[in-house]
Amino acid sequence: MKIISVWSRKGGTGKTTISYMLAGAAVDRGLKVLLIDDDNQASGVWLSEFNNVPFEVVKGWPEHQPNVDLVIVDMPPRTDDKPLGTVIIPYQATPLDFGATARYIPELRKTNKVIEVINRRRNIAIQNEFIKGISLDKRMIINERSIYQTVTANGRNIFDPELKNKYGIREAKQEITNLLNEALA
Repeated sequence: MKIISVWSRKGGTGKTTISYMLAGAAVDRGLKVLLIDDDNQASGVWLSEFNNVPFEVVKGWPEHQPNVDLVIVDMPPRTDDKPLGTVIIPYQATPLDFGATARYIPELRKTNKVIEVINRRRNIAIQNEFIKGISLDKRMIINERSIYQTVTANGRNIFDPELKNKYGIREAKQEITNLLNEALA
């Protein structure tokens, strides 16, 4: 069983959306997935109540080890919980978002594989300037796409076969598939 933790010290970085989409990508690949919503806000559990998703979503850690191929943990925005397994750290391409998390990354890299994700990237000057100033060799980019909000607002997932012809879904699926590939590598 592999574990992917989606963690950031800061709220509002897209942890739940990324966790939810990664779970859909993993199921699409044929993996049995458990999404653990460890955030007090419980947005992942709330989303799963809207629609029938092809993966289980639970609030908090189960008492017994789950019989699944992959556990994805949507972590709370704080630093007292240690992420397990591969750690995906989303942040927006601004000094404020990056600065809130950057100092924790070297410590996490000592014990975990860490993937930094510049999330909700838009082609605007402040983000382009920020990205120019950092190395992208260990970072991935997920662009701002309305399809993420559209499907999530309905408790759906971009990997839902019924949504295959929606505008922007092909590109969104590729971004999330690339992230999953890197996390599982």
